[in-house]
Amino acid sequence: MTDAELVRLVRCGDGAAFEALMTRYKGPVYGYILSLVHSEDVAGDIFQEVFIKVFKNIGGYREEGKFGAWVYRMASNLAMDHFRRSGRLGAKEIALDGEDAETELHSVIASSEQTPEQRLAGLEDVVRVRAALDRLPPEQKEVVMLKEFSGMTFQEIADSLQVPLGTVLARGSRAIKKLRTMLESENEPM
Repeated sequence: MTDAELVRLVRCGDGAAFEALMTRYKGPVYGYILSLVHSEDVAGDIFQEVFIKVFKNIGGYREEGKFGAWVYRMASNLAMDHFRRSGRLGAKEIALDGEDAETELHSVIASSEQTPEQRLAGLEDVVRVRAALDRLPPEQKEVVMLKEFSGMTFQEIADSLQVPLGTVLARGSRAIKKLRTMLESENEPM
């Protein structure tokens, strides 16, 4: 069943359809939130807030938009609200449990067949990348995280953030250049 079909059923009061939508988006949305806040407790709270808002505002969802983009925009807004309330621009804690593959950057995850030394090196890479991501301006970090965790196209990200496509592309390009520079500078010999 498509998102649009499930949304129509939810609007008619079908609780199972709402649960299906929530299950469909649980992993990716929770992973995205966790990547922003780096705290499982806070991510869980924000995730719940997102789906409470989805439930309360489903009547206002316009079906010509993509449901996933609508959900990610809510998640992004609630995460930013969390940072505003807490007085921080970014989180400093880094969860390293590695249990939920969706919370890691896919290009850095260590395989279960690797040696303990290789796994540790992979975790160190994750820490470096996350630390570099945390140093990006919030607008650039948001584009990278939406692209990485949601699988959204740049156009969908632009629609979700309600900014022009060119703005999203520029933010993404600047973010990648900054990340590359930060990570390369860490590898230079002292």
